[in-house]
Amino acid sequence: MSDSLAWWDSLRHWGMLITPARLPKEFPDPVEAPSPAVCDLLRREINRVDKPGKGIGSLLDVVFEKVCGMSVGWLKHPNVGREWEVRLPDKQTLRPDRVWQLE
Repeated sequence: MSDSLAWWDSLRHWGMLITPARLPKEFPDPVEAPSPAVCDLLRREINRVDKPGKGIGSLLDVVFEKVCGMSVGWLKHPNVGREWEVRLPDKQTLRPDRVWQLE
């Protein structure tokens, strides 16, 4: 494994998320390791989710916006309109808490 992907193998993801042998094929361009500040923020949000009554909204914001760089194009609750609702078989409606739109 190349040095640019060694950080992936050092993560504790408790399972085979993506095998290190496939990383070069699936991600041919070098992937930068997250900064220490982003890693700390991610750890803090993961620990916060483990506490009773805490949602995952803040964790998702960190993962999508800070780690993945998807910081533009989000609609978040309560700004997600009714056009995003779907009707379930039991007649209830479900609306996502966040929607990412490509521009």
